[in-house]
Amino acid sequence: MAHTGLANTQQYNYEIIKKFSVMALVWGLLGMAAGVYIAS
Repeated sequence: MAHTGLANTQQYNYEIIKKFSVMALVWGLLGMAAGVYIAS
């Protein structure tokens, strides 16, 4: 395949990855805290 010479100008959105990562940590901590509370 021949390349057209156009630069790849597509930017990746890291902001949504940061938000998902933070919320995964929050839900993980809340879930583990609930589990410890229920088990105790």
